[in-house]
This record gives sequence, C-alpha cells and structure tokens, in this order.
Amino acid sequence: MMKFFRKYTKQLLAVFMALLLIVWLGGSALQHVFDRSQEHLKVPRAKVFGKTVLIGDMQGAFKDSEVLKSMNIQWEWMWWNAVARLGVRNMNELQQLVGAVRTTPLTPEEWFMLDAAARHHGIQVSEEELERFKARHGLTGEILASVRDRRGFSLDTLDEAIRSYVRVTEMMESAIGAIKASEADIQDAVRNSQEKVSVSVVTLDATKFVDNTWQPTPEELQKQFDQGKDKDPAPSPTGEQVFGYREPEKAQIEYIRVDASALAKRQKISEDTAWEYWESHQDEFVKPTSQPASAPAGSQPQPEKYGTFTEAKPKVIERLAQRAAQAEAQRLANEIISTLAKPWTGAPTTQPDNYAIPPQGQDSDRIYPDLIASLEPRYPGVLKHGRTTLQDQQGLRTGNPDITSAYFKGSGQYSYVSLPQAAFMVAGLEAKKDANPDHTRLFRNVYQTCAEPFADWSGNVVVFRTVATKAKQPAPSVESVREKLITDLRKIRAGEEVERLAKELADKAGTAGLKAAFEGDANLVAKLGKEAYKDRVTFARGTRYVPEFRGDTELVKKCFTVATAPAASQPSRIIAQQLKSQSNWVVVEWHKILPVTTQEYDQERAVAISRVVGTRQLAFLRNWFNPAEIRSRVGWEELAEGKDLPTGPIERPVLPPGGWGE
Repeated sequence: MMKFFRKYTKQLLAVFMALLLIVWLGGSALQHVFDRSQEHLKVPRAKVFGKTVLIGDMQGAFKDSEVLKSMNIQWEWMWWNAVARLGVRNMNELQQLVGAVRTTPLTPEEWFMLDAAARHHGIQVSEEELERFKARHGLTGEILASVRDRRGFSLDTLDEAIRSYVRVTEMMESAIGAIKASEADIQDAVRNSQEKVSVSVVTLDATKFVDNTWQPTPEELQKQFDQGKDKDPAPSPTGEQVFGYREPEKAQIEYIRVDASALAKRQKISEDTAWEYWESHQDEFVKPTSQPASAPAGSQPQPEKYGTFTEAKPKVIERLAQRAAQAEAQRLANEIISTLAKPWTGAPTTQPDNYAIPPQGQDSDRIYPDLIASLEPRYPGVLKHGRTTLQDQQGLRTGNPDITSAYFKGSGQYSYVSLPQAAFMVAGLEAKKDANPDHTRLFRNVYQTCAEPFADWSGNVVVFRTVATKAKQPAPSVESVREKLITDLRKIRAGEEVERLAKELADKAGTAGLKAAFEGDANLVAKLGKEAYKDRVTFARGTRYVPEFRGDTELVKKCFTVATAPAASQPSRIIAQQLKSQSNWVVVEWHKILPVTTQEYDQERAVAISRVVGTRQLAFLRNWFNPAEIRSRVGWEELAEGKDLPTGPIERPVLPPGGWGE
C-alpha cells in the first residue's frame, strides 16, 4: 500500500486539489442542487390581489420581520405608537388601549400581507424618509454597524427592512389621517360631556330593612335551596342578583419554595463590583430617617444621601446580593422544573385536550421531598416543601402565605396569573387552554409540575403541581347551607319590602313632590335617615358614575330620556327603579335639563374634536389590524397545496420572486 502511495503521490495530490477547488468554488451550487429542503418554497401558498404567491415569494417579508426585530423595532405591535398619539394619560391607559386594538402580536405572514398591500398601492420610501426614520429612532451608523456585525445582516438588508416598516406605517397613517370630525359630531360630543340634568334622589338601602329575627319556614328553605343548588354564588353575566349554593371547584397543591433571602446570605459581592454599581446609582441610596414612620407626612425630613461609598457600602452590597439571589432563585426553580419534567417526556396524551397522562409513580407523595433532600447539600436551608389541603381558590389565596402573592407574567397584555388561579389550570376543571394563548404553558394534568416558576414581590420563587381536584358540586342538602339560605331569604324579603316602599313613595311624589313625600313619611325617614334624600343632584349626559346610582349607567340615560317622554306617560317626571345588581331601589324626581352654554362649547370644542377623532382612530386601528381584515384587504385566498407547509424565514438563499407583485 505504501509503495502505491509513493508511486502515485503527484497524481493523488492533483486529484485532491481538483476536488478541493470544486468544493470551494461550487459548494453552494452543489448544496443547492442536493438540498431538497427548498422544494417547498416553490409551492403555491395563496392568491394575493388575484395572483398566485409561492412560499418562496414570502421569504423577503419574513426576513424583513426578522431584521426589524434585531434592530429592536417592534413590528409585531406597530400600532403602539399610533395609540400613544391619541393622547393617553399614563402607561396603564396606553397598555389598555393597545390591548383594545389587538391582544396578540402580528405574525410574519400578516406582515407579508401588510407590506404587499403597501407595495400594491404604490407606496415608495425615499432616501430622505429612510434617513429621517433612522434619526428619529436613534439608529446611528454605529448602532447599525453593531447589528450588522452581531447578526450578520448587510447594511442594505437593514435598510430594506426599515423601508418595509416605513411603507406599512405610511399606509396606516395615511388612512388614519383621513379620519375627521364633522361639526355635527363635535356638537354631539360637547353635548354628551357638557349637557347636564338636575334631579333629586331618595335611595332606599335594602340592608336597613333586613329583619334578623325573622325565621323562614322549612318549605321556604327548601324552595330557595332548589332554586339555587346548581347555581354559583356570584352575580350572573347579565348583572342580575343570583343566590347560588353550588360548591366551588377545589384543588390541592404541593410546592417547593425557593427562599431568596436564604440565597442572599450565600452571595459573595466583591468590593469592586459594589463600587462600580455605587458610582452609577448613588442617587438611589439614602440614609434611614430617625423620624418614626407614623409621624405626619409634613414633618418627615428630606431624605439624605450617603456622602461616601464607605458609608453606603453595606446597603449597596445588600441590594446586589438580593438581586443576585433573585436571579439564582429563578435559575434554581427552572432546574427543579426541568428535573421534575423528565418523567413526563413522551408521555401519551388524552383526547381531545392533549393533556399528558401521568406516568407510573408520579402520584407519589415522596417526589418533591426526595428532590429537596438531593439538593439540600448544595442549598442548605433554601428549599421549603409544602402541601395544602383541598381548598377553593379563595381558600388557597388567604390560607397559604407561601403562595399567596406568587404570580406569573407572560409576554402579552393582561397576562398576570396568581398561583392560586393557576392551581385550577388542570385537566377536568373549568379553565380552558384556549382562553388566553399567553397562559397555555400553565395548563397541565394532575401530578404534573407547572412548566413555569411563580415569583413573589420579594423574589421568592415557587414550583408547584396540583395533586388533587374536585369539580363544582351541587349543594348536598338544605342543612349544608342552612345559614346561607336564611341570610339570603332575609335579604330577598327586605328587597321586596323596599320595592313596595319605593313604589309607594313614587306615587306620593307624583303629586306632592319627592322632598315633601319623603319628609312626610316619618317611618321611612327614621329607617333611612334624612341623608337618604339628595336634592338637586347634577350630572352630565356622558357621566359613567353617579354615586347615588352606584354605577347604574342605564339609569343615567333614563334621566335624560324622561325629558322627552310624552307627558301622558311621565306626567310627574318620577322614576322608581331597582339599581342594577343590587337590592337597593331609588326614587328619582327629574327637574330640568341644563343646556350647553356658548362659553362651555367654546372651551370644550378642541377636547371634543380630539375625543371624536381619537375614538374613531382607535376603532379604525382595531379593524385595520384585525386578522380577517388584513386578509380581506389583499384578497387572500388559501391554496390547499401550501396550507400546512412551513412559511417562516429560512437561513438559506430564497428563491427569486415569482413576479406576483409586479
């Protein structure tokens, strides 16, 4: 063999070099020839504006979305800036309005459609517009070069992605800018906020008519029980009072709590690290005051900052240790979850909810204690094991201090979930996986550890599983809820008495006036007190809350409707009505409408324009970003061939455009 190699060394080297050149010069071409993973890019995905779009045609927009993300341009929530310009007062209101437009981020496929629509309408982005956007968003040459070096995108690729964002933004803002308010709209808005009504009100508080000495008969108890044994003890969706006695869902959980304060004692913070933090955060450290916390606010001295690092060092180290401990608590909790999840990997699932079937042995009550014992040498005194009793959600919330304030926060709007809530996100109970996509990972089967750790405000972290559940059950017997039945029947009886008295008072007020009718009934005054009568209560047409009406907006509207009611149907302008969701009644006497003055109109006009336009712009954004509307605007027609194929961005070169958008 060695003789063969010595004899043909030159020929072998020549062949080797030739093969090396082929691989070097033609490697990407060969890869493209033999790589079949791009075949799906040639598959038709849909029709857009009447033309067939291949999956490969969409890759440019997918790449743009990926590049925008690398520059921290939040294309998935691009309506955020438009909402912010509506004049929101604070971050909480901004988040609520952003969620009112849409609660889920845009998908790359939707971004393709939005950009396709902008291109279809001929929107071009000039160099000047591109540079203005960069300047406005602080995308300096240094930052773009950093993104290029870190992510491997060329500067031209970055510019093209920015152009796509500007294109879509311009199309959206052009449509928003066309929204105007007519003079009639402005007048209605001013009237809604400034036109007022004057009324007098008597509130009949039903709680003052409850007779705690009255005892219902066995027949009355049985009838009330039969009516409510299968109902939840809570207001119905319609706002009506519901007397229910059904037993709520119950859950029992087992948990491991990672103590952040115990971890903080283990942290080693060097003096150099503390000094670096102190240099940039000196204003955050103030000396403790000698004044007691209970002293009046005006007498509290101004907080005094530490003058030197030496004085502040213990506080700086304490804070850094707490932060390091909280981070370590999260890491340790994730390690515990990962360990506990291993037996569930590949477990068969149930139908139709696809919950994993508990593997053999996962019902053991030794799983958590044994894991803690294995970790104790590394983390002495850090981990605590606990197990609750079978309780309803309120019981879990109030009776277990280790878990009461632990919560999970997802990435979307309205994504906070407390641990007592998550305890019920298991198979067999009412909570559903599809109610909020941000919470899907929290759902699991009984005995399965929750996939997310829950942290409280002190940095402690809780890992837990639900080990037992009990679905809602009808109340078993009258005796099991006897006291609640008696209390509710007394409330119902008081409500009936209040209804009778309210209608009687309204009849008298029709001829004598409300004030005279009320003050002339000594028994009613003695029961309710003189303060039950409110004279000349004034509120605007658009008022959302009138204290005397306890938030009953329908009654607010009714007070304005009375003014235009036929005299025969409302001769005395008296309203007697039960307040929504309550046993209380009110008797209202309408006096007059206070029309908008010229001065009020002039003062309110600018605000009214902003309110009308803002309301319509918000409605427009909600419609414009509606998934169905996005598809409708581009005439999206699904094609069966590419419906179930992957459509996300790929790393390899994409196919040349199919010419659909030309």
